[in-house]
Amino acid sequence: MKERGILFSDAMVRAILAGKKTQTRRIVKPQPPSGTNLVERNTAAEALTFVPWRWGMGLGGGGHRTGEPFSCPYGAPGDRLWVRETMRLRDAGKRTEGWTYAADGAEVSLPKGDPRIGAMLAWAHHKEGNTCVSIHMPRWASRITLEVTAVRVERLQDITEEDALAEGL
Repeated sequence: MKERGILFSDAMVRAILAGKKTQTRRIVKPQPPSGTNLVERNTAAEALTFVPWRWGMGLGGGGHRTGEPFSCPYGAPGDRLWVRETMRLRDAGKRTEGWTYAADGAEVSLPKGDPRIGAMLAWAHHKEGNTCVSIHMPRWASRITLEVTAVRVERLQDITEEDALAEGL
């Protein structure tokens, strides 16, 4: 099992937290060669579906539709993805200063006695600026963990109404 970070916008984080987003799609890079029965010069995407997982959420889906050997950079079944999201400094320069998640304003905190508190304090002390964009979010600050249960590759235009709803539409 491997762990990797995955970026989501504030709106997508809110949809995940509300239980409305249960799938995500990412463009396959590089695209399969022209002439494969999968895409034939159309863009392909990997579809991942969310399911609950302990304190976080999870990811799942189907299997490769054509049996083509594509490697998913987000992992394989059993791997975990930790969600990277934007954080903002609350009340900069004031006594109540602290970090919040931009998606919903929830406080970025760790339970008392958590061994990661030292890393959190060191990072916050050296952070410049009032925003930490998602690409720079440290692992300890992630509040959502997703589990990959399966991956499928399909034409981007083949999205179904059910898949669109699972995407958080």
